[in-house]
Amino acid sequence: MPATIELIHDQDYAAATKDGVVVVDFRMDFCPACIRMDHTLSQVAQDPAVAAKVRFLSLSVNQDFHVAEALGVQSAPSVIVKKDGHIVDAVVGYQPPEAFLARLQHHL
Repeated sequence: MPATIELIHDQDYAAATKDGVVVVDFRMDFCPACIRMDHTLSQVAQDPAVAAKVRFLSLSVNQDFHVAEALGVQSAPSVIVKKDGHIVDAVVGYQPPEAFLARLQHHL
């Protein structure tokens, strides 16, 4: 996982997503679409304007599935955007960087 995306676990989720704009990537290890989405998120996270306003997190549902289960996540990759603790957007499946960035900008 690139340095701009922080790996978290179920027990970290609530505290890590309570403030500001946070992108959470629910992923599975060795999932081709998840790996492609990792590249999308890495590219978006490296944009200085985005990096200054957004925290990027990744939660592997292979290891930690309780939060994903509680949120009704059924497919990987699934990416949610939270703003001040509330889910404001969700994407299921791969998105190219330009498309994801356009969605994210609505919440900045």
